Amino acid sequence: MVHSCCVVDCTARWGPDKKFFRIPSEKDREKRKKWLRAIRRLNLDAPKKAWIPAASDRVCEAHFVHGVPNRDPQHPDYVPHIKMGYSGSQNLKAKEKASRLLKAFNLS
Repeated sequence: MVHSCCVVDCTARWGPDKKFFRIPSEKDREKRKKWLRAIRRLNLDAPKKAWIPAASDRVCEAHFVHGVPNRDPQHPDYVPHIKMGYSGSQNLKAKEKASRLLKAFNLS
């Protein structure tokens, strides 16, 4: 099965040099909620209902500071937040937030 990133406007597709990550399952409800809030896709079939990812939906490495998700809720890579397909001002806010988090973790 061919995987492509489910983030709006991301054109990444599966390849030997690309990493893709599953959206957290219902078992980890809080983390899943944070990921879905970050992805913010619209449900085009029913605009008033929330988008529900399919089991095959993935997020690519481009949306994480270090290219992989982190298990620590305080780490900037706990939730994807880079190049999330938002408008320019929202994307700038996300980059500023990532920069602050990296400084807090002494990762910059």
